Amino acid sequence: MSDLRKITFLILLPWVALAQQNGDWTASGATYYAQPLGSLNSFFVGAPAFVIKVGQYTEPNLLWEVKFEGISFTKANKSSLNALVRDISLDLKVYGGAAEMTYFLNTVSRLRPYITGSAGMYRWFYTRGSHYAIGIGNSLDSTHFLPSFRLADWSAGFSLGVGADYEIAMRTSIYADLRYQLIIGEIWQTLSLDMDNVSTMQMGRLSVGVRYRF
Repeated sequence: MSDLRKITFLILLPWVALAQQNGDWTASGATYYAQPLGSLNSFFVGAPAFVIKVGQYTEPNLLWEVKFEGISFTKANKSSLNALVRDISLDLKVYGGAAEMTYFLNTVSRLRPYITGSAGMYRWFYTRGSHYAIGIGNSLDSTHFLPSFRLADWSAGFSLGVGADYEIAMRTSIYADLRYQLIIGEIWQTLSLDMDNVSTMQMGRLSVGVRYRF
């Protein structure tokens, strides 16, 4: 069994088991803005992203979902990079899936605040462009050349957040949440570039979405 099939099976297994119980099914889609935090913030500025979910209520206030999402950071944070490498090309793409649990604090009104968390696996690709100039003190040494650099790996990821869901029509609601996300992946750099390593990919996320219950 390939790594992708194993990961998909592990993500879906607990959710499929829960889906054998009675409850309403849901489908939702959301867009969100991902803001890098920690050392990842020294590499990239924030970027929009997307997520789609399929789920089921196993209790009136408990929703289990499987989600698939993708994030693409393509703009370097020039204000945080060393002046000698501000023109360098950086790119990070993250794709993956997770099992997500949402617990609603109120089930008797149209406005329902909630807490939510997820755990899953993510495939990520990091690319750093080639670079000619290496800093030596405060000068440039253009006789040196660094080829482009690429990393790719599978990493576990987790998120935790709070939000609110508002029913706008029969079985249709909009929701928004703010969450912290952590992907346990390491991005390491050539020391000559005077760029920090990233031990974990941390980000804050603000999401807005629509959920349909059927």
